[in-house]
Amino acid sequence: MKWIFSVDRNWHIGLNEDLLVRIPEDLERFKEMTMGQILLMGRKTFVSLKEGEPLPGRTHVVLTKNKDFYAPGIYIVHSKEEALACVDKLLQEQKREVFLIGGESVARLFMDETQEAYITHVEESFEADTCLPNLLKEGFFLAGKSPLYQGDYDYYFAHYKRKDGGMDRTWDLTKIFPDDEAFLEEFESVKEDAKKIGEYEGRLLESSSLLLEALKVRENISRRFEKLWTYGHLHHDSDTRISRYQNYQAQLRGASAKLSALAAYFEPELLGASWESIQALMEEKPELGDYEQLLKNLFRQKEHILSQKEEELLASLGEVMAAPSTIFSYLDNADFRFPLVKNEKGEEIELTQGNYILFMESQDRQVRKDAYEALYSVYKAHKNTLAATLYSHIKAQAIEAKMRNFPSARAAQLHGNSIPEEVYDSLITSVHDSLPAMGKYLDLRKKYLGLEELHFYDIYAPLVKEIDYKVSYDEAGEIIKKALLPLGEDYVKVVDQALKDRWIDVDERPGKRSGAYSSGCYDSAPYMLLNYQDNVSNLFTLIHEMGHSLHSYQSAKTQPYIYANYGIFLAEIASTFNEALLNDYLLKKEEDPKKRLYLINHYLETFKGTLFRQTMFAEFEKEIYARVEAGEGLSSEDFSRIYAELNHKYFCEKVVVDENISHEWSRIPHFYYNFYVYQYATGLSAATSFAKRVLDKEEGALEGYLGFLASGSSDFPVDVLLKAGLDMGSPQPVKEALEIFSSLVDEFEKLLELQ
Repeated sequence: MKWIFSVDRNWHIGLNEDLLVRIPEDLERFKEMTMGQILLMGRKTFVSLKEGEPLPGRTHVVLTKNKDFYAPGIYIVHSKEEALACVDKLLQEQKREVFLIGGESVARLFMDETQEAYITHVEESFEADTCLPNLLKEGFFLAGKSPLYQGDYDYYFAHYKRKDGGMDRTWDLTKIFPDDEAFLEEFESVKEDAKKIGEYEGRLLESSSLLLEALKVRENISRRFEKLWTYGHLHHDSDTRISRYQNYQAQLRGASAKLSALAAYFEPELLGASWESIQALMEEKPELGDYEQLLKNLFRQKEHILSQKEEELLASLGEVMAAPSTIFSYLDNADFRFPLVKNEKGEEIELTQGNYILFMESQDRQVRKDAYEALYSVYKAHKNTLAATLYSHIKAQAIEAKMRNFPSARAAQLHGNSIPEEVYDSLITSVHDSLPAMGKYLDLRKKYLGLEELHFYDIYAPLVKEIDYKVSYDEAGEIIKKALLPLGEDYVKVVDQALKDRWIDVDERPGKRSGAYSSGCYDSAPYMLLNYQDNVSNLFTLIHEMGHSLHSYQSAKTQPYIYANYGIFLAEIASTFNEALLNDYLLKKEEDPKKRLYLINHYLETFKGTLFRQTMFAEFEKEIYARVEAGEGLSSEDFSRIYAELNHKYFCEKVVVDENISHEWSRIPHFYYNFYVYQYATGLSAATSFAKRVLDKEEGALEGYLGFLASGSSDFPVDVLLKAGLDMGSPQPVKEALEIFSSLVDEFEKLLELQ
């Protein structure tokens, strides 16, 4: 439960059953935050609403001792217990937030149930007859506040959380900036200091000292802006509905484009010189040696860097080029609302991105089918918009690649990490060769489920029925620490720090971004966003994101800022490695045959989802980009036809490819990340090889892997892995992973026969 109130300096809230002051921006914020939610209030507060009518678009629960009180369109309760029961029933019907909006006696009555409060502080003292307790004296802490807004009355917005109210399940962003005011102050400072970048234009090569100075100024601005971006986007993703953070995101995107434009001369000016002259400057100024890998990588891209004017133009178009991705994100995370779906008990539950997989794992086939059809009904209803959005994104990437003298957008993307295109194509070929093993697995699934036809709403159905294998978040934290012990006590200590120091935003909430990710910057913790559900799948998600975060942590701890980040080719290795260790740990300790079968099935699903499915995504990207670059226009029907054909191929004609799954392309956010997904597959292959060596305690394996985690981008990705003992230039790691999948299918078949 959350409070939402306006108070004066003394925490006064009203006089004569009315508000003390009406500030338009505060009223708009109230409407924005409470729309679609449940409002709990006393009778006097309800009567004080406009014309004594319910507020549009919200559910009202009114607490009163007056047994004769009646008003249409609201829920009337007569005790605290009755109010809580009513609210609980409403939440079971549809997952929403509960806001307590007045008055004083009701607020105090539900103090123990209140976990958060959104308070508008008006910097005035008014005559009043009702007030709230000062939350800072009632076990709450200030989680964040806005700047002071000036007008007829000065005011600011504050967000309070209970100290013992699950704060350990939200991330602590005050460690980045204490509040929005500090964020905005630094934002203005960075924009002002960024002007210094322009002072070096035309002078970079005058002397080694000046070049070093310019590189350090640019690095400083980049590092500080990255911190701003992290604060802004994490707050935004905590609740995508809050307009303030939407505005900060827009401002940051605009500032990013301007910063890129300010520094647009940098690369062209440096590339105007020869590599030999740059080497001479480094010999003259040894401190420039810190930038050698950065400069070497720049000169590798010399033929793809445009003139200064062209770079400035492209930089100024940054927001426009990113618009399709931004539009998709808002549609998918903030605007789309999914239908109510009945669960196994016949209860109607609002379908969300977070609970969709739970419906897909239901043992009730009708529940699975209903959820599947409900989800895709939303995407099909917006198919033309989503097709236009994806097509525009592809077109933008293709145009920029052509401008930069690349033969294709794929070549441009892979060039950034010095990955040969043959690696991409070899992956697809290797997976094609192993499709018979996938076909065998799907046949086993159909047989064991007792189905005549396997549909896509069946492919996540549990093969082990009547098994209680729930894992709470607290249990998950303890499990992953034990599973990761092969990496050493120092590694596990950092995992414990992540769990205790609030690096993780755990629970699903209305407005919160869906999915899971790891994100941070050099000067922040490597935060993790989850939408945790109490099951084994989410246990694996937690350890997966922990792998990303500790990779970032070790790189930042070891490397200077300019080499702390790592290319996406490396990014999925640490996360998938952690999953391999977790699977090994669980299988070694688990004796229950049904749970062992469940775990092996889960591991097979990991291969299916990561190696086969992501490769299918990669082939889809390859196909649609090739068509757009050949001059074709792609409609929703074109996207769906291509996607359906690939599903027929990768699922070996074993699963019914219906209209719904043909639209799956429209809900995959990674298609806006530009040839990203293939690296999930190569990452699994590398991780499988690394994990086997570490678990087998091969000489030098642990040191090599930990060295990889600490390498950042100090060398090109393929070379980083070579130093750690893994050759991704050969198809061998992919083939090894596929051989493991095939052997797991055989073991799975034997276990099924014993059931």
